[in-house]
Amino acid sequence: VTLTNGVLLGENITSRLGNSYGQNGILKLGFDKHIPYYVETNIQADLAQLPPILKRLVKYKPFLKELSKIKHVNGSALGKMVLDGSTQSVDVSVNASQINLRGRYGRIPYSLTINGQRFVYQDTQISFDNLNTLIGKSSFSQLSGGVTWKGEPHLKIKSSLSKLQMEEVYPWFLSYKNIATIFKDFKMVHGTTTLSDIILHGPVLRPMNWDIHMKGSVENILIKSALSPDPISVAHGKFDIKESAIPGTGRNSVAIQSANLAWGNSLFTSEGSIIFSRERLWLYTELSTDQIGWDRVDQIIEYVNKKKDPGPDEKPWTLPVEGVFRIKSDYFTWGDLTFNPAHADIFVRDDKISIYFTKANLCGISVPGSIKISSTNMELILNPVAESQQLEQTVTCHWRKNQLVTGKFNLSGNLFAVSTSKEFGKVLNGKLKFIAKDGRIYRYDTLAKIFALLNLSEIFRGKIPDMVKEGFAYNSIQAEGELKDGKFIFKEFVIDGASMTTVCEGYIDLVRDEMDMVVLVAPFKTVDYIIKHIPLVNQILGGKLVSIPFRVKGNPADPDIIPLSPTAIGTGVVGIIKRTLKLPVTIFQPLVSGKNGKIMETPIEQIGP
Repeated sequence: VTLTNGVLLGENITSRLGNSYGQNGILKLGFDKHIPYYVETNIQADLAQLPPILKRLVKYKPFLKELSKIKHVNGSALGKMVLDGSTQSVDVSVNASQINLRGRYGRIPYSLTINGQRFVYQDTQISFDNLNTLIGKSSFSQLSGGVTWKGEPHLKIKSSLSKLQMEEVYPWFLSYKNIATIFKDFKMVHGTTTLSDIILHGPVLRPMNWDIHMKGSVENILIKSALSPDPISVAHGKFDIKESAIPGTGRNSVAIQSANLAWGNSLFTSEGSIIFSRERLWLYTELSTDQIGWDRVDQIIEYVNKKKDPGPDEKPWTLPVEGVFRIKSDYFTWGDLTFNPAHADIFVRDDKISIYFTKANLCGISVPGSIKISSTNMELILNPVAESQQLEQTVTCHWRKNQLVTGKFNLSGNLFAVSTSKEFGKVLNGKLKFIAKDGRIYRYDTLAKIFALLNLSEIFRGKIPDMVKEGFAYNSIQAEGELKDGKFIFKEFVIDGASMTTVCEGYIDLVRDEMDMVVLVAPFKTVDYIIKHIPLVNQILGGKLVSIPFRVKGNPADPDIIPLSPTAIGTGVVGIIKRTLKLPVTIFQPLVSGKNGKIMETPIEQIGP
């Protein structure tokens, strides 16, 4: 220690404060009016003493408020400390290395561990470099950045690689009110998020205004949601955040570069973007999947219906997300119907879901249309259309049976329904028109039963085609009618066969699985036989065609076939057969003899051309 020109100089000074040690120190102390003061020393610091020292040195109140949230600090560091100024005012700078710090920070629910090579405190800022941080089970590598508190405290952080364990991080996110409002119906059970090239900066005390730029990926994320009993799992995904991504900023988005998801038995690939607001997520995403069913839409409807009695801060029938979902599915199932493929654009708004089918193939039938779902009802519009399609392929696809019918067909129609429940069938209305040409019917139970009855007759025996062996050839099949509350009422139904014509009127109830139709069968080959073998009938016919009436009633899969009296036939079906054949027709009534059980024919009514 020396005293020169009024300055006390000490070198190689060793010091101690609690469990912190200084060595190789330099002390300069002047004795003039302001008492100059300078200390420089290498230190081995006990970091448990760091918060109280900072509390004495820093007078900025917001910083001190955050400092008060740091508890249970322990650890050590090597470095150099410089005190420069006077006994009235001193500037402090610390340059530390070999940092090992452990503690708790009130804003983070897990223990905090920091290891690194460089920490600098000087004037109104703290900077650090090459720090590795562990928060609970999550790690942040090669952190650099700093905090300045000249004016409003500002934070800047860079990190090359971080791994977040979502079962810990996600509940922490939910502790923030704005985030909890958006994600309250979702729970992350487990999974890992890896972040790279992180740049974060913004005002320390206003995290909603932080800017975050980063790339990342997720693995093995499992999400449970009130939307569905089936969890959503994310096997792998990549994302890129290029703007502010903290909810509530109005300019926050996440670009999803790719993601592989599973929801129940459906597998998805996805890309798009997520935009956050203060109340909900806004998504634009393109999804491809192998299969999806209407039951997923049902689950969402049930979820929002449960919220019709909202809490004080909720709107009725609100959805947790808004946005546009463009979905391409190999298969889409809706009850007994399977569409292959099915493409749809889904628009989700605050109180409405609108689904527009841009491509939907139902066994060769294109079915564009839309479904709109709101808190009060569901609206369905479908416009089925088919041109020159193979009837055999369509029938085989729908009924899963081969060799039922051949030919080419056209179909057109428009269907609509408005329902307050999920059952559209009971309120389905609209029109359909079907035309098939140049084919054969091999198996159709209703027609086969009619043919069997005709073959019992003396007139028709042996003249009715064997549907199984040779099929029933037709030139055309025309059917047109209206759907009224799920009941299809035939305006016209004509099978123009090579050997006979069949016309029908009546209805098929698609909801109750029942039908009630009147059928007139007019075999062409019977006229010559009648003329040769039944002279009396020949006189009555006078060259007219023969038609036999039946009633088809019951379950469409296995209806009862009942021979009818011509008096029970309405004018509608009579008009159809007159327009179709353009020839005079005599209606016969088959009668069963009580003695031998044979069917006899009695001409009842003649129809002019």
